[in-house]
Amino acid sequence: MAINPKCLNGMSCFISADNKYYPCCFVYTNKSQLNGWAKRSNNNIDDLDIKKHGYTKVLESKFLHDFYKSFDVETCERECGEDGYVSDREMHAKWIKYVSK
Repeated sequence: MAINPKCLNGMSCFISADNKYYPCCFVYTNKSQLNGWAKRSNNNIDDLDIKKHGYTKVLESKFLHDFYKSFDVETCERECGEDGYVSDREMHAKWIKYVSK
């Protein structure tokens, strides 16, 4: 499945209350998938801790470099795949078009 990552195309990242950087709010809400990916790919989720490492080091981390090459979590496929989340020109969320029919 083709992924068109919104996190690399202008969508805001998400910083959690515990100072972790997430590529987007969708990945944050399903962070257990990211934890699983980290284990599978031999990365450490602690590398996303901004308080510990600083914002620049987190952005330049091996973790994010590897993740941005793979996007190998279900959330990325669901939200940024062919049938993923979209907005219209007025920035209404995708679900608006389904309930207004």
